[in-house]
Amino acid sequence: MDDAVHGPNADRVAKSKARRPPRRQRIAEKAARDAAAAKAEREAAEEAAAASLATAAPATSPASATSPASTATPAPASAPASAAAEPEVIKITGSSEGSVAGQHVTLQRSAVAHLQSDELRVEQGAVAAAQADHISLERSALGAAMADQVEVSRGYARSILARQVQLDRAAARIVIAADVRANQSAAMVLVARKVDGNIRVLLDWRGALAFGAVAGVVFALVSRMRGGRRGLRRGKSST
Repeated sequence: MDDAVHGPNADRVAKSKARRPPRRQRIAEKAARDAAAAKAEREAAEEAAAASLATAAPATSPASATSPASTATPAPASAPASAAAEPEVIKITGSSEGSVAGQHVTLQRSAVAHLQSDELRVEQGAVAAAQADHISLERSALGAAMADQVEVSRGYARSILARQVQLDRAAARIVIAADVRANQSAAMVLVARKVDGNIRVLLDWRGALAFGAVAGVVFALVSRMRGGRRGLRRGKSST
């Protein structure tokens, strides 16, 4: 049986077949359209998910990274350091203390039993024992001093052990130093490598050694004499 179409309808069928693309081409075009639609839906879903995460976690936003809390700077630490670097200054006026320690100590009309500092200045005061790098006395009295430099002006020091000693119209009992400078001063015992100025010394290091040797002999003789007298007294008492 012949399915061919004859007559006017045959021309229309032929023209529609000529305009219609092949079946395989239609299937490919439909698949491409479906793939493009799926890709567009997937991109829209990813954008929606990113937007929801951004609104749910604002701490991870760029604005939070530059917030004032994250960019806040701590308090400067230079102020405590500079305060700690400042020297400790102690000033005592019209008082009596047992023990004082500080970097810079100044005494005015005061008395201290024991003092230890880097720099000590005494004006019209008294110190029993002092240990410092630099000691300066003016119209004051000092019992014992051990320092790098000692300056005594119109005062008295019983014992001084230092590298440099300067006496200005002052008096000292024992001075042991490397260098001594004096002006109208006096010392009972002076042991120094170099002495400059005007100072009256009762015993220098040679005299001090001789005096010590003589004193030792005298004390030994006195002790023996006392021991002999005690023995005689014991003998008389026994008889």
